[in-house]
Amino acid sequence: MEYAWYLKKLPGGEWEDIRYRYGRGDTVRVISGTFEGLWGTVDSVVCQKSYDYPDEVSPGYHIALEDGKWVTLRWDQVV
Repeated sequence: MEYAWYLKKLPGGEWEDIRYRYGRGDTVRVISGTFEGLWGTVDSVVCQKSYDYPDEVSPGYHIALEDGKWVTLRWDQVV
């Protein structure tokens, strides 16, 4: 397997993607992109195209924003 900084080997030999820091129900703040500054709640963990990066498939989250919108954002757009 090729080295990737975001992969962590678990005791059972499986690999975990550490870019996923949040789970369903966690409150997050958007730190970049169109929705920067808004708060939201994680609904699900995904690996797909996102609102601000429509041509790129990457790990991310479906998020219900405080203004009522639902968006898909990359893992590095939220804290």
